[in-house]
Amino acid sequence: MLRLANYYSSSLFSDDAEIKNLPFFDGAVREIGAENILQVFSPHNYDRILYEDSSGPRSTCPSCHGFIRPEDDFCGDCGAPLHETVCPSCGHHVRPGKKFCTKCGKNLLEKK
Repeated sequence: MLRLANYYSSSLFSDDAEIKNLPFFDGAVREIGAENILQVFSPHNYDRILYEDSSGPRSTCPSCHGFIRPEDDFCGDCGAPLHETVCPSCGHHVRPGKKFCTKCGKNLLEKK
């Protein structure tokens, strides 16, 4: 499920942004999870993050951010698995959206 989060900072994205503004953004990224952030923008005097809420079913692929349905097992756009995958080569459990094993590098989409 897609959601918007507001976080407040002074001139985070302007040319005169200072390091003191970065904790606001860093805190928002830590709370939401970097893999769930789809877009960051500043419509008015506050900043917004469009993110994937993990409490409901995903509406975007964690790999390419293409739209998916809750019943999909693989992304129709990039082919990434949408559920945890076990690597056929080393047995490592790989997060949803990954096309390659994060332990041994094996292509998870390769046909047998």
